[in-house]
Amino acid sequence: MLTIVAKTLNIVADIINTGTFENTDGITSNADISDVTSSMQKIRDIYNSHKHTGNQGSPTSAPDGRME
Repeated sequence: MLTIVAKTLNIVADIINTGTFENTDGITSNADISDVTSSMQKIRDIYNSHKHTGNQGSPTSAPDGRME
């Protein structure tokens, strides 16, 4: 085990992790976040533009709140 205690640690590298990644203070990214299926932005785009078909066959309004 390696324990590093520092206020800021700046690593300029590609990081490959095998195993569980645990974080207690959240994650912030300046780029898109993706998994094996899609990206967070793609999920937002699909949600924000989706509509439902009403029981009379016509579309209902778009969602009243955007996923941001």
